Amino acid sequence: MDSKEEIIRYIKGIHEQAVRASGYIYLIKTFKKLYTKHKNEMNLTSYFWSMTYNSWYDSCILYLSKIFDATSDSANIRKLMTTIRNNMDLLHDESYSITLSEDEKNAFKTEVDSQDALFNILAVENNNRRYSVNVNKSELISTFCKKYTIIEGILEKLRIQRNNIVVHNSGDIEFNEEKMAKIELIDVQDAEKIISYVLEFTQTVMYAISKEYLYVKYSNSDDIEFLMKMLHDGYVKWNEREGMYNE
Repeated sequence: MDSKEEIIRYIKGIHEQAVRASGYIYLIKTFKKLYTKHKNEMNLTSYFWSMTYNSWYDSCILYLSKIFDATSDSANIRKLMTTIRNNMDLLHDESYSITLSEDEKNAFKTEVDSQDALFNILAVENNNRRYSVNVNKSELISTFCKKYTIIEGILEKLRIQRNNIVVHNSGDIEFNEEKMAKIELIDVQDAEKIISYVLEFTQTVMYAISKEYLYVKYSNSDDIEFLMKMLHDGYVKWNEREGMYNE
């Protein structure tokens, strides 16, 4: 995987998996939001929605496990980072802006302090402050490696969950509910953090190598809200019919 075309295909492959994982997280968050509004109609088919919700979560974890798989023969993000480091001549020689999350601010304290000084002069409120670092192409991979160390705790949870529950029936667990309960699972916030990392990396290196922008959301991802509206309308009609039959 050394030609420009092969690297671009690899970037797009990792990016697509992250977009899919992000899509499942979006569905989970939307489901939680809409459940409070539509719980009566959803409880009529509670088994279906329970299975659907769990399948969204499991699918998200599977995609993230593939992206961060550490085995030597797998296509993963660390292998992509190494490949790009070995092919820096393919990147355009310009400055790249890398955003910083709240969790990453301490790791880039010098840059954050400098931006805070400017924000203070401009009287920018804390909740409106957005931080970033500008790097050249030679600093690009090292910056993302630094950001990678910040999510390593989440990735360790992902590895344990993958190896003991999601992909393998671990011999150490053996369907023991007490042991399984002790495993700290990835939650929505954890998933969002590592997905954001992957998407920013793939978008940045894709632009650096080809000047092409990659999408981050499926165009029809709002379908679940339309589905809930139809479900609600059907529930209302069903209640009207039942009321008419019971008169």
